[in-house]
Amino acid sequence: MLVVHEWWGLNEYAKHRAVQLAQLGYVAFAVDMYGQGVSTTDAKVAGALSGQFHGKPLMAERARAGLDQLLATGLVNPGKVAAIGYCFGGSTVQALAYSGAPLAGIVSFHGGLIPAPEGARTT
Repeated sequence: MLVVHEWWGLNEYAKHRAVQLAQLGYVAFAVDMYGQGVSTTDAKVAGALSGQFHGKPLMAERARAGLDQLLATGLVNPGKVAAIGYCFGGSTVQALAYSGAPLAGIVSFHGGLIPAPEGARTT
């Protein structure tokens, strides 16, 4: 299970969600979309951080890098990998799915809906 954080960055909330999934028996990987462990509690900073991704291929690309790391562990069945995201992360998992990433499904928790790009996989 790929876990994508809110616009605040990879903070304790997202990490705790990954731990909860692991406790249920799933392999969970919390991706760091911003890199370098950057997180914030300031809405203006969070907006600037997440804003660099919205409407850009970087959103799916960065999430795909996290997915690739999860798949590379050898701990998951590649045909049964899903992604969940919270707010910014919810939009991110949509972008990842639209990119054609090998996902069995996604769950977007209060993520902003993003339109499927022309020709995107939507089933």
